[in-house]
Amino acid sequence: MLRRKTDDSNWISISDMMSALMVIFMFIAINYIMQVIEHAFV
Repeated sequence: MLRRKTDDSNWISISDMMSALMVIFMFIAINYIMQVIEHAFV
């Protein structure tokens, strides 16, 4: 039972890491879209 609990916490840690990466890539994408929009209207 103890082993299963550590496996669950390991998956929670991996999912937290993936969520953080998703947020970082989302900010990069938003920044890129904003630059494209600024370049298109200038």
